[in-house]
Amino acid sequence: MAVDLIAWVIVQDGAGRILLGRRANTRFASGWWNLPGGAVEAREKVADAAARELREETGLHVNPADLRHVGVNRYDVEGLHGRAQGVNFFFLAREWDGEPQPLENTSELGWFDPENIPADALPWLPQALKNHLLDAQFFVEQVD
Repeated sequence: MAVDLIAWVIVQDGAGRILLGRRANTRFASGWWNLPGGAVEAREKVADAAARELREETGLHVNPADLRHVGVNRYDVEGLHGRAQGVNFFFLAREWDGEPQPLENTSELGWFDPENIPADALPWLPQALKNHLLDAQFFVEQVD
């Protein structure tokens, strides 16, 4: 089984809200709210992948060196589409260039309180935000 490497960006505004996008036209979790992010490509640094995915999905530009790495989550679980193994890398962006707009694989964007995530967000998202943003836990492992 392949192990996925996924880079996620927690975009947080001055009011403490985070930017979520509703996934669209994707094989994974279409219709669900989630952080901007996606797969790390071959020969790509993780922070570079995070900045690329943020730009592709929202139009926001960040320098990868300015992203703060706030967490890692290893998972080996029954997911939405069967068994899933991988590593999520979470980065925090508090400064960016541009105005957010729904672009690639995103039907809409919204700003949300990290403690009040929509019910139709990916099931693991509220706990990931609690772990890596609110409680400052760097490493979390989830195996079932």
